Amino acid sequence: MDHNVAIGRSYETFTPVRDALSLTWLDVAAFIAPALMCVEVRIVGRLFGSDIFLLAILPLLLRSRWRLLTALLPMMVLRLELLWLAGQVATDLWRRTPFEDLARGESMIAFGIFHFATLYMLLYGSRQRIVEYALGLAAGGILIFIFDPGLFAAGNPWKFGVGEPSTILVVVAAAAIFNSEGVFTASATLLFAACLNLYMGYRSMAGMCFFASAFLMMQRESARLSRPSRAATVAIAVAAVAAVAGTFKIYDFAASTGLLGFHAQQEFEVQSAGEFGVLLGGRSEIFSSALAIRDEPILGHGSGALDTDYALQGQMIMRDFGYKPLPPDPNEAAGVIPEHSFLFGAWTNAGILGAAFWAWVFAMAIRAMFALFRIVEPLSPLIAFFVVLLAWDLLFSPYGAYQRFFAPYEIVLAVYVLESARAFAHGS
Repeated sequence: MDHNVAIGRSYETFTPVRDALSLTWLDVAAFIAPALMCVEVRIVGRLFGSDIFLLAILPLLLRSRWRLLTALLPMMVLRLELLWLAGQVATDLWRRTPFEDLARGESMIAFGIFHFATLYMLLYGSRQRIVEYALGLAAGGILIFIFDPGLFAAGNPWKFGVGEPSTILVVVAAAAIFNSEGVFTASATLLFAACLNLYMGYRSMAGMCFFASAFLMMQRESARLSRPSRAATVAIAVAAVAAVAGTFKIYDFAASTGLLGFHAQQEFEVQSAGEFGVLLGGRSEIFSSALAIRDEPILGHGSGALDTDYALQGQMIMRDFGYKPLPPDPNEAAGVIPEHSFLFGAWTNAGILGAAFWAWVFAMAIRAMFALFRIVEPLSPLIAFFVVLLAWDLLFSPYGAYQRFFAPYEIVLAVYVLESARAFAHGS
């Protein structure tokens, strides 16, 4: 049985180029929504054009497509995210969090809920719109770099500027190539993106691209089996993780020997000096947030919690493990408890209910990657990249600002893969 036939019952076939006259308002919205994140308004916290646009089209989508949200997986996402919001509200009330902080923290969660619901209804049933949203993310990132570059963009314009949007464009190109030229050319395209990011010092992005490249090749082998065994699937997953680890080893060698330039060599020497190497050397915030979670594992510390002791204790732990303390970012300097993880950040601020949501999402992302082995999905390059990016950010990146336009989209992709795998299983 043709795998694409099974999946195509609910999703249209992906066509890289479509006649502009056939585009609907849903297609236009899928691109414009993320692209508008380049527009920012300061109201208590940071409000973006994408926030306003997604909220504006939510009633239109609810009127005609609300039943889509009643399916098991999207409903589970919404329920757990509402519990996260409830946990944050309860914590802020108990801690008597200042209004400005609680408004910023609780609205961030609320926007995540609204955005997931909107994107699920907007993108459901259309691979084309899934791609258009990815293109909108790339366009928005480039416009941000042009008109409102971040604090660190001047020092590293690739990592903190054009690197991510440029990589997304390559990933979309790989998805188009995957459908027209085949696995090998698409995999080589992603490998090129991995090497470019590695050369530019963007280690995590290089790892995501290398994983997606290796994943396509291993998925090809898996697809030869009508029903791959669990042991074979696990073996392929282990090989994929080993491939990403190999990427970091290559970077370690290139940076330490000066092949990537003096700045990369200097940064590597600082971040790799400790017992856990570069992985934690560049993410010292994990130590601080782990201490905060240890002290308040159930209730949390509240939105934007201030406590300079955790930052100081985190720096002391870094010294004990052989790392040189890094200069604090503006938030740490203001006394905010350092966070560098969706999971640890939600756990620190909202307590166990925040942790429960992201732990469930992490498990769903892993399940989605396993499920992707069992189907021949036209968007495999794009989905593999974004879902593994979700898992990485969940563990190693702070949640805030632009992440609320990436994370809901990535969760939608994970849900889509699991639903497609279920449809294929029932139809085969």
